[in-house]
Amino acid sequence: MPRPEELLGLLRTLPPVGGDELRRTVSGSQGLGDSQGPARKLTLAELLAETTARHESLDREEEREKRRSVEGDAQEEERDDDANGAPSGRRSAPRGDDAESSDDSEGPPDEPLWGSQELDEVMDRCAVPVGEVDAFAPVAGGPGQFRSVQSAEEAGDLVLGPPSREWDETLGAGKPESRGERGDAAPSAPSAPSAPLGTTEEEDALYVPAALNCHLREYQRDGVRFLYALWASKRGGVLADDMGLGKTIQTVAFLAAVLRSPRANPSPPPALVVCPMSVLDNWETELKRWGRMLPGGEFCTERVHGQSRDDAWTRSIADGSRCEIVLTTYDTLVRNSDAFAARTWSACVFDEAHSLKNDKTKRYEAAYSLQKERRFGLSGTVMQNSYDELWCLFDWAYPGSLGDVKHFKEYYSKVMQQAQRHGVDDTTLGRGRDKAEQLRRLLRKYMLKRTKKDTLADQLPQKADNVVFCDMSALQIRASRRLLEMEEFQLLIRHEEPCDCGSGEKRARCCYQECTGPAPIWRSYDHEKHVTARNGYLCPYCMTFPLMQTLIKVSNHLELLKPDPEDEYGNDEAREKFEKARVVARAALGEDAHLVGGADHPDMDFARLGDATNCGKLLALEKLLSLWHRQRDKVLLFSTSARLLTVLEKFLTQRGYVYARLDGSTAGKDRQKLVDDFNASESLFVFLLSTGAGGVGLNITSANRVVIFDPNWNPAKDAQAQDRAYRIGQRRDVDVYRLLAAGTIEEMVYQRQVYKQQQSNVAVDASKERRYFEGVQGDKQHQGELFGLSNMFTLANEEITRMQSLVDRERRSAAEYAFEIKSAAEIEAAARAKAEADKKDADGVAREGQGQGLAAAVESQRGSAEGGGWRRASGGSSGGGGSRGGDPSRDPQPPPQRRRLRIVAEEEERREEEDGGDLGRRMFTRGEDRVVHEHRHDNIVGDDGPGGRETARSHRAVAVARRQGFDAEAEQRARDEAAVAASKAAAERAAERAAEEARRAAAADEVLAAMAEWKGTSTADLARRLTSLDAAGRAAAVSEFIAAMEGRRR
Repeated sequence: MPRPEELLGLLRTLPPVGGDELRRTVSGSQGLGDSQGPARKLTLAELLAETTARHESLDREEEREKRRSVEGDAQEEERDDDANGAPSGRRSAPRGDDAESSDDSEGPPDEPLWGSQELDEVMDRCAVPVGEVDAFAPVAGGPGQFRSVQSAEEAGDLVLGPPSREWDETLGAGKPESRGERGDAAPSAPSAPSAPLGTTEEEDALYVPAALNCHLREYQRDGVRFLYALWASKRGGVLADDMGLGKTIQTVAFLAAVLRSPRANPSPPPALVVCPMSVLDNWETELKRWGRMLPGGEFCTERVHGQSRDDAWTRSIADGSRCEIVLTTYDTLVRNSDAFAARTWSACVFDEAHSLKNDKTKRYEAAYSLQKERRFGLSGTVMQNSYDELWCLFDWAYPGSLGDVKHFKEYYSKVMQQAQRHGVDDTTLGRGRDKAEQLRRLLRKYMLKRTKKDTLADQLPQKADNVVFCDMSALQIRASRRLLEMEEFQLLIRHEEPCDCGSGEKRARCCYQECTGPAPIWRSYDHEKHVTARNGYLCPYCMTFPLMQTLIKVSNHLELLKPDPEDEYGNDEAREKFEKARVVARAALGEDAHLVGGADHPDMDFARLGDATNCGKLLALEKLLSLWHRQRDKVLLFSTSARLLTVLEKFLTQRGYVYARLDGSTAGKDRQKLVDDFNASESLFVFLLSTGAGGVGLNITSANRVVIFDPNWNPAKDAQAQDRAYRIGQRRDVDVYRLLAAGTIEEMVYQRQVYKQQQSNVAVDASKERRYFEGVQGDKQHQGELFGLSNMFTLANEEITRMQSLVDRERRSAAEYAFEIKSAAEIEAAARAKAEADKKDADGVAREGQGQGLAAAVESQRGSAEGGGWRRASGGSSGGGGSRGGDPSRDPQPPPQRRRLRIVAEEEERREEEDGGDLGRRMFTRGEDRVVHEHRHDNIVGDDGPGGRETARSHRAVAVARRQGFDAEAEQRARDEAAVAASKAAAERAAERAAEEARRAAAADEVLAAMAEWKGTSTADLARRLTSLDAAGRAAAVSEFIAAMEGRRR
């Protein structure tokens, strides 16, 4: 037994036992969530009473900690704990339906046109004139266009690797980046390469059979390896190759490796392929075509769609089913999401995965309900409109890959959007460019993106994407002005102006919510119905979309304003639509209605309807078609409107052009025949196509001219339309012409296209895009030239287009900035020279005369540089003056402002020289063709290049931001280090608490043992006796023991 003084010393380290503490009960008076006052300390009696239970509790807690640690490690292996991303998360929100779009897939023809030995010869003839032999031969396209690049024996099996592999957190599924891969970015830190592929023994690895591998190009094999790397790591991702590069064949080869590698992956569950209905037949055909090449024959595929979907589903889930692939559509998945989610799949492949762009739709919810592992998306446009779409897609493919949506916006998208504004300072630009490069490295772990320009530069001809701004006709201009002057339009144009009643509120929220005048368009609408239908958009905003559509119709053709006669005798909804259209047409055409056959019904005069006089775009189209017909070219003519296609039919017929037409009303079984006929026929000159139905899933490489008659708000739609002709199998240069009505809402549509494409390029590729716009999407403080109703509802009358003025502004700004940086460099060089001269003078090295001459030269150089704008380069306004050295009798330097303007002019001349080749190829002249402006779209959108001004400024801006304390990589490292430090601190605090509890428990054990010895009983018996007492009894027992110990000590 311890000595009394030792026991008393031990007791003093325990909580006090006198006064109120002794009267407290064992359970205490404070709850778990009670934070009032300091935490209550346990009394000695309570410690003694709980000793036995404490031992058992600590043991149980230790076991739980071990179990949690093991489970946490397992979860960490399955979760992307990305060092460069933001914290992961998932939200839940109400959902609604979404629209779908589709792309094409590639496949070899049954009888390839050329043998492998003829490939080089064919490629050399990629610009064969139409009149030569075989110019109109059917072109099947796809990887099999030029037959096998290698024989099966030469290619061999494509060995991928074992069915499971560790995830490389640095590289993900991507390849190590070489130093020269991105010349505009600093090389990333070296990292261990991925596990070598093709070195595993074939019988233990997944592989693509040689009969299929021989049809793959090398970049397609890389795509298969990328999909395998994600699959083997139990992750998902996106194959984001350009349209026409063969995403389908890469996917089929990947599925062949997963499903037909029996030793490495025995008895795999079936794979799920989900696609839009428009390409369902194509997917079924491709699976059969490529499956024939596999050793085991075609895939066993069940098509779960249409009337037979229940039977197909039953067969796929039956015991002993041989089903390898379940093929279905997005709509079928949504309607049967629970059944699909209940199954385990080898892989879930979603074609046109960009349709999963909104996490509030039923489609996204159904796709997200599937297994969380091995989801793969195929899309040529991973980001079409906003950063939110990018996040949604990758969070579906691998949850948490880009972090929580809130942190993604704060950490990436907001900073990058602000950096793309025209006129931002270097710090903001540098932060955005740094974040963009960081996001690019993060995305490449889960995404593989190749372009035609990078992969098929030596196999495809050239494509010129031209944008033509057409003057509207006098009739169109008058109709636009009538509309814009109407009260309905003025309510929206002036909606943000202060109300004239003096309330200080905006007009649209005060006295101008409704029209008070005649306003025929306004009064033709059931506003209560439309406000409800448009998710609560209050008046006057409920009219925004209808009025925008009206202006777009005027921009394209006045006939579109008139009512459709089929609606006049339809149901109630159709008749309401007819009456609305008649009201709009009467208001817009006014006294000019008789010039176009009236406002109440379509113009029935064939000659007048086919005339181009009253439509500026038709005048431009007339010149293009006349030239192309003489050259025996073939033309694809796209429009978003079926009624406009009907007008174009009359236009073509009047001029004797032979055409075909395909739109949404064309039966699915007839579409491919129309395409085949157009590809094979030498007489068919124009193919009229709707952008929705004809812009996807079709291969029309016999055409070498493409006209986009009216632009789409979504730039991906127009890009898909262009790629119907520009793809593997095209042998002639392709010219694309986008027709826009100058000064109208269509200019705004095109500017939005440019903005969205640039944002996508920045997000996905960290592209150094030129900055034309002040506007930022979703930022009401920076609506600029792009956003807001005031910009939308205007009719510009300038001599140049809005886009042209924005481009010119960007060029002037870039030239001025380059000049200022040059001036700064001159000052720094002069300062260094003067410092060296002063040092030489101080040391007596240089002769006195040489020192004076150098000082004079330095002073002269400093004066000219300061006069050239050094103050502006450092953030101030242009400085004037600055002494100039030298002989005043000699020709002096020009004043600072004149020198700046001269350099700007020189830079403009240099720019014009760069564009000289483009100017020489322009099709139109303003005076003769009613065309305001024409430019190449590729000169507006795209990376500025290693030697470009925007690239140079971006590098400098990143350096400036880092000098001011911002470094995206350092910031991320700091975040990671802070997280690790916080985790360590929490662990240390937990360890300290555990140690304190253990110390107190040990002390209580020692005191309890001393009390038991004093009482002459066992420790367990004493603990039971103390537990049976109330608080007062335990306090009395402890007090008696303390008194006895004190007595012994004395």
